[in-house]
Amino acid sequence: MSEKLYYAYVRFLRALRELDHFCKEEDFYKNMASLEHFIWEYRRIIVAVKEQFTSEKDRKIYEQNRNRYLAGWPWIFEWNDGTVREAECIRYRPGGHPFTKSLRFTSQPGKSLLGEKEGMAAFLDDGDEIFFSARFSFREEPGGRFLTLHDCIEKMWKFIQALEKESNEGADSYRRLKWEILPLLLHRWPDEMIFSVDYAYSGRMKTFKRAKCSQLRTESYGKSRWYALEEWESVCRKAEGSLFEKFAVMNMDSDIKDILPAIMVIREDGRFCFDLFTSDLQTTLYRKLDETAEWVRKGEAREVYCRFLYEDMEENGAGIPEVKLSRDEGPAKRLVFARVDRELEETEAVFDVSRLKDKDYVKHILTEGRENRIRAARVFMEPICAAFFEMCYQK
Repeated sequence: MSEKLYYAYVRFLRALRELDHFCKEEDFYKNMASLEHFIWEYRRIIVAVKEQFTSEKDRKIYEQNRNRYLAGWPWIFEWNDGTVREAECIRYRPGGHPFTKSLRFTSQPGKSLLGEKEGMAAFLDDGDEIFFSARFSFREEPGGRFLTLHDCIEKMWKFIQALEKESNEGADSYRRLKWEILPLLLHRWPDEMIFSVDYAYSGRMKTFKRAKCSQLRTESYGKSRWYALEEWESVCRKAEGSLFEKFAVMNMDSDIKDILPAIMVIREDGRFCFDLFTSDLQTTLYRKLDETAEWVRKGEAREVYCRFLYEDMEENGAGIPEVKLSRDEGPAKRLVFARVDRELEETEAVFDVSRLKDKDYVKHILTEGRENRIRAARVFMEPICAAFFEMCYQK
């Protein structure tokens, strides 16, 4: 039996391996290189197919499935790579406030972002420890639509599988390649988890540390992240009182090790999104808060709720409290809930973790012990509060 699709499978596997390298590599520059190699290998899949499907029958099979799965994607078939690479980097100072120093660079069509090393070096040249996030994206052409990772992988996989089925291909060599491909196909993270990367850079050591983070959002692949608030309230039906009180008590019965940092955003239309996350770098927290502040500036948020676990309420050397972002970190001492809305009304409740099982204590904090001003979480909530302030005085 022929092996007309062997090199197509090889290219597809190499492309997925480059994405896997991107997900694991610590170094910022090597991350950029992995994305470049992904695009290069991905585009070579079509070349590998066309070189083998040369008979009239095979060309017909190729064209039918190309039109079925890859229609509207001319960038794959053009000989010259016209895709545009973009990267946006934002620096944060501790507390989540974005530096005014940010960097956005865009490649020429078909050119690598690695040519921007000088600009990146200047971006990282004035600090012992620098927290920054990078968001990588690709466009089909200058000013064109963004490429979606899942579409690229899923449609190409279906395309190759259809070619194999309709051309009666099924060589034994494919089994080994598929055995290596299938585990990589199971990585169904949202595009944001792939293309938004959080780093800490040591200016003294000239090394990068990449955040190992995970998240659980009110969304699934291909579905909206926004849900009716009534759905969330039905989950919290045992809790009484205001939304803030429900938000605070919803996890009180859980082991403190299972309580994660959380941000809940409620829109004007009463729909909400909920974001739970863990990380081994504070950069992830800073990025999440900055993204939420950006929603506020766009008018997409009516009110914002946050939950933080503090290892210690005392400030560290950088002048901020230590926030617990993963189960592997030390025991938390304080559980802090904070809320701010478009009317600039604030609420905060701070709990002693050792007393969370005491229902009278919890009730007292929520009814009499809470503040109408964000204090303990101010250093982290400030970007969101400032965004609401801007929106309030723009009216």
